[in-house]
Amino acid sequence: MTVASSTNPARNDYTGNGSTTVYNFTFPVIKESNRADNKEYSIKVIITENAIDTVKTETTDYTVTLDEDTRLGTITFGTAPTATQKITFVSDVDVSQATDYNNIGTGAFPADSHEKALDKLTILFRQFLEKENRAISLPESSSLSNLEIPVSSDNADKAIVINSTGNNLEAKNLADISTAPVTDFAKTLLDDVTNTQARTTLDVYSKFEAEQKANSLTEKSSVVANDKFIIADSQDSNNSKKVALSNIGLTGEIKTWASSSVPSGYLEGNGAEVAISSYGNLAAAIYVGDSNNADTDLVFGYKTNGSGTRSTSGTHIKLPDLRGEFIRGWDNSRGIDGSRKLGSYQADAFQGHYHRYERRGGSTATSGSAVIDNFAAAANGHYHDDRVEIPITDGSSGTPRTASETRPRNISLMYIIKT
Repeated sequence: MTVASSTNPARNDYTGNGSTTVYNFTFPVIKESNRADNKEYSIKVIITENAIDTVKTETTDYTVTLDEDTRLGTITFGTAPTATQKITFVSDVDVSQATDYNNIGTGAFPADSHEKALDKLTILFRQFLEKENRAISLPESSSLSNLEIPVSSDNADKAIVINSTGNNLEAKNLADISTAPVTDFAKTLLDDVTNTQARTTLDVYSKFEAEQKANSLTEKSSVVANDKFIIADSQDSNNSKKVALSNIGLTGEIKTWASSSVPSGYLEGNGAEVAISSYGNLAAAIYVGDSNNADTDLVFGYKTNGSGTRSTSGTHIKLPDLRGEFIRGWDNSRGIDGSRKLGSYQADAFQGHYHRYERRGGSTATSGSAVIDNFAAAANGHYHDDRVEIPITDGSSGTPRTASETRPRNISLMYIIKT
């Protein structure tokens, strides 16, 4: 027979399925006798499971059917390999020479015996070629030779690397393998086998420990605008961001500010009409809605053309003007300050009341409850003076204060609104 060329000269690979027992081998196999392993055929059958190779035994685990002409055939397993098992067939020709030219003296050339010997050599070479294909090799341009793999008990748990001169192999600790120097501290970290050990080496907290630590921290007594805070961002996949102090707050939130300079991220509550294109978030937060935009009871939160004219298609939004004003909580159906709309203005006022007055004159004095103007009248030859005068001290509570408005004691601060 002839032995054809092949790109996969002496190997077949399959995966079991739990039912198939018969598999083809597509490389030549020789029927041999007197092998040291007592096999009859030059094929090795291997089952691999969980990265462990097991060489199966001929006749016990499988049988071989061979076509004597093509030297191809099949392997039949006694038990079908499972889906988790890999099946490998490799050539396993016995390295021996059993051909004896015992009839050479008769003058006839032993062609059949000679061909069988050549076939065996070719198959044996292909068997070695299959093993070479699984071996680590150097490129043809390399002049290196006699490389040695430093395998010994002294090199247990070490890595095989190319040495610093590039002409051989050596064993090194994993921590020593680097193009840059590895510090002793880094080596101790690489030796850690659990996250607890690594955190101890790094002197850091676990998530739970960090939360416990944060809860026990002493709060900072004051902050400045450039201070940064870590926050959880629910709209970000990595769920973490840092934010400046000036950006902490809800858009539209009103605060008092003890400076005449407006901080970053805010506007003064001065009744200005600001461009929606520049303050879109603020406009969305305080807009009263198209149906309320023309309501003159509402003094802020409506759209304008930038010059005071209200318009639902306006390009500006009206800010509240809180200069010189007190803020009152919206009644919202409670009944204390009823009929008020959110964002409406209310002027100052007195609760309805009467003033006590006295009438003096003659030999008697009477009192009543009515507001009267000053006047003088003659009666029994005497003049009467009825009047309600400006407040004066009662002698124990201090001097009353009067002004052009009604107000409580107060301190002036700037109102600012978050953009």
